[in-house]
Amino acid sequence: MLATILFACGEPTTWATSGGVIVLVTMVALWRRTDPVPTPVPAGATVSPDGYYWWDGASWRSFR
Repeated sequence: MLATILFACGEPTTWATSGGVIVLVTMVALWRRTDPVPTPVPAGATVSPDGYYWWDGASWRSFR
């Protein structure tokens, strides 16, 4: 349908195809993007004074 609309507006059909592919690739890339899963905080872990980090024994890790 996009190709038909763009062709009716005087645009070459190759532009419509290229535009559709770009939109499709962008949508798939955004859909597949996921936030990293935070490391679960063990019971009794040391928490930083500001409450944003916990100590894993080797380094500070974010709660988020």
